[in-house]
Order: sequence, then structure tokens, then C-alpha cells
Amino acid sequence: MLAEWNRRRELKKQITSLQEREAKSRLQAKNDSPESVPELHGFEIGVRQRQLAELETGRLVRKARRLGIQIPQQESWWWEDETFEGTMSLDGAYEGKYYLTEFGKVGVSKLIREERRKSIEWWVKIITPILSALIALLGLIVALVSVSRK
Repeated sequence: MLAEWNRRRELKKQITSLQEREAKSRLQAKNDSPESVPELHGFEIGVRQRQLAELETGRLVRKARRLGIQIPQQESWWWEDETFEGTMSLDGAYEGKYYLTEFGKVGVSKLIREERRKSIEWWVKIITPILSALIALLGLIVALVSVSRK
């Protein structure tokens, strides 16, 4: 879990660094001469963005599965990695790589939050009466002990 968090953090840093280098290079090329060519890092940025999308999608899908949440297969929630050459499964279905879009990540996070809220509410409904009964029982025991000593 910590290794995955570090990997996501490192990928975000790399993406930001490459974007800054590309922007500086474009600015410098524009200022130097018309025939100078800027450094372009679009491919490298794209590779790292797909790796980051894979990590984030995997993390959210694992959380959802752990809580028993079914993620909707809406088209607006998913995008296909077209650089990945998919395979055909035994039943003839195409299997590619799909990642959650930003809209999908927000939706899955919301579903996870709602499920956790329901779980907490259920525990509060169960524990509150039990604690009340225990406190009443302790009060009764204290009263009996104090009466028996007199």
C-alpha cells in the first residue's frame, strides 16, 4: 500500500517535471529562432499518465470490491487504453485495458463514501443500545452495592 502510494506520488512528480521541461523548451525555442525545435515529451507524459491511471483505477476498484460495491459500466466512467493491444478471450470477447475517467473516479469515490457511511450508521445503531444497556446495568450494580453496604 505504501509502495503504491509512493509510486503514484513519483509518477505525479515525473509528469509535472516533464510538462515543465516541455513548456520551458517551447518558450526558449520561440524566443531563440524560428527554426529551433523544442523538446517534446508528449509520449513520455502519456506513458506516465496511463501508468498513473492504472494505479488509481486499481486502487479504487479494489476498495469498491472490498466493500461489495458494483461499479457501473457507464461509458462516461471508463476510457480504453488504445495503445494496449488487447486480446480475444475464449468466448470471443475483446479484452482491452480500461481505466476510470475523472468523472468515473469521482463516482466510485462517492459510492465508496456512501457505503462507508451506511456501515458506520449501522454500527452506531447497534452499539448505542448495547452501551445504554451496559451503563444502566453498571448503574444498577453500583446501586445494589451501595444499598447492601448500609
